[in-house]
Order: sequence, then C-alpha cells, then structure tokens
Amino acid sequence: MEQRLEAIRSSVQKLAVVLKYGELIILDCVCVTLYTTKEEVSEYVVIPEKRTLSGRIRENMCIYLNQIYYQMGMVLTEKEWNDTTRKKLNSYFRTEKRKSIWKILKRVYQLFTARGEEYLYLVEHINITILEKMYNEDFSDRLLPEAWARRQEELYWKILVADMLGRSSIRKSYCIYIKRNNKSETL
Repeated sequence: MEQRLEAIRSSVQKLAVVLKYGELIILDCVCVTLYTTKEEVSEYVVIPEKRTLSGRIRENMCIYLNQIYYQMGMVLTEKEWNDTTRKKLNSYFRTEKRKSIWKILKRVYQLFTARGEEYLYLVEHINITILEKMYNEDFSDRLLPEAWARRQEELYWKILVADMLGRSSIRKSYCIYIKRNNKSETL
C-alpha cells in the first residue's frame, strides 16, 4: 500500500507544480475536474489498459501463425511438395497432427500467394483452424478464385493509376506479374 501511495504522490506532485494560485484539481478514477476562481472544467479520462507482451502475442497470434505457415509453405513449394519433404515434415509432428499440418501449410501458402503476401498482416477473419476445417470444394472453388479476383482487381487499378501518372515501367511489371500468376486473365 505504501508503494502505491508513493507512486500516486509522485504523480500528484508533478501535477501540483503546473497548477496556478487559486486553482483546484479533483481527481476521480474516471474524471479530472479543474476549478478556478472563474470556471469549472471537467474531462472524462480513459485510462488505457496496460499492454503486456503476452497480451500483444495473443492479439497477433493469427498473424504470427499465418506468417510461419506461409514461410514453411514457401519452402515446401521450392521443394515441390514431394514425398521426401513430407516425410521430413512428418518427423517433426505427432501422428494425429501430420495430415492437418500439411493441409494448413498448403492452404495458407496458396491463399496468401493468391491474395498477396501483405495480407498476412491484415487478415482478421480467417485463421488456420478455419482453413483446416473448410471443405476442399469451398477452398478451391470459392475462396481461392475470390482471392485471385480481388488481387487482379487491385493490380488493374494500380495499372490504371500508373497509366494516368505516365509510369509505363510500373504498368509493364504488373502485366508481367498477372500473366505469370493467372494465365487466363490479362489486362
């Protein structure tokens, strides 16, 4: 209790130095009121919650996991998702988790390759559990085409803006990217 009182005292002393003669300040846990000889001013105070490291990790766990799965998917893509890499990966996980890990890795990598790597940091509604439990048809026939379509639309608008600004080098690089990643659609 004495430590708490000392912490409050040091904060209040800093406040007292700022006050002018004839001013009175009343502190409440949700309101600060300043009285002067002429007027009274009140302001409600929102005290931010103390953010701990574990709290920040918990808030961003979805982002961290997506990054890890995406990077592992990138490595497995370089290895061409073959049986050798699958056996190596299986050696790191329990038997009951192996199939779902492989599925999640593949889906996270496919989704964020389609949508764009920058969306790893912006995703709010999709997590690895949802991707794992999603039917194959829903993932491959609905989610992936939608991700590609949105990516193509963004690239189209970037190209349009680049054309308006006269930046033909930007336009060429986006067109090449679109042709490589989705051969059926060109701008």
